[in-house]
Amino acid sequence: MNTYRRGWTLRRRLLALLTVAGVLLVGLVLVEAAVAARHRGQLDTVLNRTGPLRVQGQELLNSLVDQETAIRGYAVSGDPADLAAYRSGLAQEQTLIASLDDLAQPHPQIRRDLVAVAQRSAQWRGAVAEPVIATTQGGGTAAGRALINDEARAQFEQIRVAVERLQADIFSARQSAVSAVEGSSNLLVGLLGAALALVLALGVILMVAINRTVVAPITALAVRVRRVAEGDYHHHIEGSGPTEFRRLAVDIDAMRQKIAKDLAEVREARERIEWVNTQLQKQAEELVRSNRDLEQFAYVASHDLQEPLRKVASFCQLLQRRYAGQLDERADQYIGFAVDGAQRMQRLINDLLAFSRIGRLTTGFTEVDLDRVM
Repeated sequence: MNTYRRGWTLRRRLLALLTVAGVLLVGLVLVEAAVAARHRGQLDTVLNRTGPLRVQGQELLNSLVDQETAIRGYAVSGDPADLAAYRSGLAQEQTLIASLDDLAQPHPQIRRDLVAVAQRSAQWRGAVAEPVIATTQGGGTAAGRALINDEARAQFEQIRVAVERLQADIFSARQSAVSAVEGSSNLLVGLLGAALALVLALGVILMVAINRTVVAPITALAVRVRRVAEGDYHHHIEGSGPTEFRRLAVDIDAMRQKIAKDLAEVREARERIEWVNTQLQKQAEELVRSNRDLEQFAYVASHDLQEPLRKVASFCQLLQRRYAGQLDERADQYIGFAVDGAQRMQRLINDLLAFSRIGRLTTGFTEVDLDRVM
């Protein structure tokens, strides 16, 4: 049973790790994007809404004060030119109220305060400003000044109170927006720190995972392979870690077994060859010894045969010289055969002696081109 098929592969492990890391990073990025969007909205509230609201609220108060001052001046002088500041202040008031209402869309309380300021301003104009203008135009400055009394000043003071309440709510909204901006800024900094910590943690986890799933199994496998490479071909190679490494270890172990089998066969063949070489060497030594004995025997035999053969040949020659013609023709023929046989025998012995000296007197043989010799 192939156990290396069990478990997660290296690709699957790395994919799972990268998926988890990607999901965490994407989630963190989305949270940061949402916080950044809210931060931009809060900055917009601080810079583009509450700031202009405070400025325009103060301008609204100034326009109302200008109207009240112009009415007082007209009641004193009766000069129609003094009403120009009143009308311009009124026009400015209406423009500022429209602008403030647009800027205060996200702030219902500020809009309610703005409505209260507009209502009190309209009440003051209906109860004080317009009657003063009409009375001054019809009855003179004295009649007009008579209408500017404590009650009229109290009504205008209510406008001031309403504007101050508006400014207070604008300031409160601005402070809330500033606090929200500070909170979102701190949250963004915290998220950036968390992102950095997450990246570092993921880096450490990735290093540990790579060390456990890649480096450690490869190192262990390399140690086992090195033992085999050093000559321990019977050392079993077993892998660990991901499926790919265990499959690789199985393949390497199969190769080791094949190499061990081949080496065993080679070792057996070499032992057989060494045994054959030993036998051949023994046979060669035996042949050398036998040839040496044969040479010695041929030398001794040829040397020992020289003396009797020499006597036979000498006496046969003496018979031929001394008794030639004294015997019959057949006897001379027999003596001639004996002399010739002895001489040929002597030549054979000499040739045998020369042949026995070849191995001892020559240093070696060389190839000779017989074509050139011919």
